[in-house]
Amino acid sequence: YIKFRIQPFTVKTVLILLISSVTVGVNYLIPVIDSLVVDLILRSAIVTATFSSLVLVLRVSPDVNELLTNLIKKYRGR
Repeated sequence: YIKFRIQPFTVKTVLILLISSVTVGVNYLIPVIDSLVVDLILRSAIVTATFSSLVLVLRVSPDVNELLTNLIKKYRGR
């Protein structure tokens, strides 16, 4: 801020931190599965779905919303 005279943080930054915290909390609630590969796939899918759906629903970034909307339209059309 001092050097460039712009504010790098906004309310959206705090919102992303809250979404990240919720996602980490959801990850801790998932029970551990004995199979490492199944556990990895399941956790990755749930964390990705949680984070991306919250970012999409809360409209944190117009660019990310446009990208996710286009991906959903692309795969829904198949």
